[in-house]
Amino acid sequence: MVRNMTSYRELARNRDFTILWTGETISELGSAMSLFVFPLIGYHLTGSTLVSALLEAAALFGLAAMLLPAGILADRYDRRTLMLLASATGAVLYGSLAVAGWLGALTVPHLAVVALLTGVAQGVFQPSQIGAIRAVVSEEELPTAYSQNQARQHIASLLGAPLGGLLYAVRAWAPFLVDAVTYGVSCFTLSRLRTDLRPKPREGAPVSPREQVKEGFRFIWHQPFFRTLLVWSGLCNLLVNACFFVVTMRLIRDGYPPAQIGLVSTAAASAASSAPSPRRRSSTGPVPASSRSPSRGCACCRCCRSSGGPRPSLRARPSSSCCCSTPPATPASAPTEPR
Repeated sequence: MVRNMTSYRELARNRDFTILWTGETISELGSAMSLFVFPLIGYHLTGSTLVSALLEAAALFGLAAMLLPAGILADRYDRRTLMLLASATGAVLYGSLAVAGWLGALTVPHLAVVALLTGVAQGVFQPSQIGAIRAVVSEEELPTAYSQNQARQHIASLLGAPLGGLLYAVRAWAPFLVDAVTYGVSCFTLSRLRTDLRPKPREGAPVSPREQVKEGFRFIWHQPFFRTLLVWSGLCNLLVNACFFVVTMRLIRDGYPPAQIGLVSTAAASAASSAPSPRRRSSTGPVPASSRSPSRGCACCRCCRSSGGPRPSLRARPSSSCCCSTPPATPASAPTEPR
């Protein structure tokens, strides 16, 4: 599969994908800066870690609560319109925080409302963007396009915290102003797309949104991998985010500069993304017969790799330890005669 993936250079010739990826990378970076700054401003205004946690939780709750309904919307309405509305909403909301900060009128309720509504806007945006990627690239380009989309999120998570800390050190509301501008850039790039992003009509009788949600849950629940991943990833994300938040608040209470706190967050994110993935280990004993191919043998022995199958060749004869050959039967407990 990796061998057949489209190269990044070839994908860069896709005009609409390049425009979409560039605009959303900039917007994602701005959102990462704002999400990092929310608990800092909350603690600065109130001195309460609980308020700081609630501000960050409001943004994440709005995102998580809107993803499922937004997926239904993305299957029924024009995805370009949905993404434009979400980006325009983010620009207006973060612009209001920048204006309030400039006037010295930032309040916790204002921050909480903006955090919740921008989380909802991001929840509307993400399913539509995934559908838009499938529309602007071919089937052969999809694996590379999705990998670049994942890289975009990693870039934002690595650079958003230190950049947000630097801007916060200049003015507390500066990250919100920059984020409002990045949402404006997203609106501009989305308006330049030429591909029709309206969903294709669904075959068969129309399905109600409730039945569509039930169908999706049934599909996930009957797939053991997806079912396990849904529970496990949710618990892991909850635990990891809680640990990162505790570390961040401890650094804030100890008086560390925001830029240094951002660097700590970047170091933790880079360490998590570069951790080796667990690999499945197997014993060195014979391979079960049910897992071998009758025509190609197995890939673990030299005779199969050299001859192209379990049939021995002159270059590599199967030894008694070859897993594709049947070892001679030996008595289980043959008595030995004395010499």
